[in-house]
Amino acid sequence: MKAFLRRRGPTIVAAALMFVAGGATVTTAQNLITSADIQDGTIKSADIRNGGIKRGDLANNLVNSAKIADYAGRGVSTPDLSIRIKTGPMAVPAPDADKVGDFRAVIRSHVETFAKDYRAYFETNDALDDVKRIMLDPMPRLTLVPGLGMFGHGRTLKDARIASDVGEMWIEAVRGAETIGQFQPLSKADLFPLEYWSLEQAKLASNKPKPLTGQVVLITGAGPVGLLAAMFAVQRNLEVHVFDHNSRGPKPDLVRDLGATYHVGAPGDLRRDFDIVVEATGVVSVIAQIFEHTSPNAITCLLGVSGPSEKMSIDLGALNEEIVLGNRVVFGSVNANRRHYTSALTALAAADRDWLSRVITRRVPLENWRAAYEKHSGDVKTVIEFQS
Repeated sequence: MKAFLRRRGPTIVAAALMFVAGGATVTTAQNLITSADIQDGTIKSADIRNGGIKRGDLANNLVNSAKIADYAGRGVSTPDLSIRIKTGPMAVPAPDADKVGDFRAVIRSHVETFAKDYRAYFETNDALDDVKRIMLDPMPRLTLVPGLGMFGHGRTLKDARIASDVGEMWIEAVRGAETIGQFQPLSKADLFPLEYWSLEQAKLASNKPKPLTGQVVLITGAGPVGLLAAMFAVQRNLEVHVFDHNSRGPKPDLVRDLGATYHVGAPGDLRRDFDIVVEATGVVSVIAQIFEHTSPNAITCLLGVSGPSEKMSIDLGALNEEIVLGNRVVFGSVNANRRHYTSALTALAAADRDWLSRVITRRVPLENWRAAYEKHSGDVKTVIEFQS
C-alpha cells in the first residue's frame, strides 16, 4: 500500500475530494495533494491545516481502525457538532491498489448513499411537527479514509477548515469513550431539533452565498495588483492561491496573512484545476503556461503588460482548441467603469488597514523621485510623497 500511495496518492486524494451528488457540489478546501506531499504512504506534514486535510497520530489511529465505519454511523459526539458535520462523518474504504480506477465510483456511491440517508433523516423528523424548515444541503462535511486521513469539506475554505477542526473533536470523543466503555451518542432524532434550531434556520435564510463562493482562483504575481486581487478574492469567499518567484521578503507573509496560499517555484508545479486565473506578471513564459492550469469553463483575466521585446513561440491552434473546446473565457483589462471603482472603494474600506499599509514598502519624497524607480530588495509598492 505504501508504494501504491507514493505512485497514485495524488489521484486518490483528488478523486476523494471531488464530491457531486443530488445536483449539489460541495467545494473542498483543497482538491489535490501533489506527489511531493506523499512519502512512504503518508502525507509528510503531521498536520496539514491548509484546506481541511488532517493527519497525525490522533486522526490516523482512529481513521485506520477496522471499526471506523461503525463509529461514523453512530453519529456525532455532542449535539452542537451536528451544525458543522451534520449527522456524522462519512467513512470511505481505503482504495484498492489493484482497482484504483474504480475509486471514483466508490466515492460517488458513498456520497449518494450519504445524501439519500440525510434526506430520509430530514423528511422523517420534519414530519413530526408543523414547523416549516428549509432542508440543508445533504452533502457530507467530513470524510474519513483509512490510510489517507480526515478531509473537511465546505462551501468555502474557512468552512472546510472548521469541519476538520470539529472532526478532531469527534475523534477525541470517540477515542475517549471507547477507552472506558462504548461510544454511544444521542440518537439522530434527538439531534434533529438542534441542527434545525430556529435561529440557525433564520441565519440560513439570510446568509446567501456570494457569487463565486468556493471557486478556486490562481493569481500570478504578488505585486500590488496581484495582492489586491488576492484581497478582493478572499473577501468574496474564494479559495485563493498566489504564485510568485520571490521566496523571501514581505510577499509570502502578505499573502498568508490574507488566509491565502503562497506558491513559489515553477508554474508547471501548480495544480491544474483553477476556476479563475488573474495574470498580473506580464511575463510571457508565465502567460503561456497558465492555460494548462485551468479547469473547463475557467475564466482568465490578463492584467500584466508584457515588454515588446519578450517573444516566444506558441502553438495558436492548440491554444485555440483548448480555449474553445474547454469553454474557457480569456480577456484583458486595464481600466474599469464607475461601478467597479465604487466596488473597489468598498473593498478597500473593508480591508485590514495594517495589511494595506504593509503593501507600501517604500516612500520617496518628490525631490528624490528618481529613487522611486530604482528596484530595491523586498519592494512591493513604492510611492512618491507630495508635501501638502
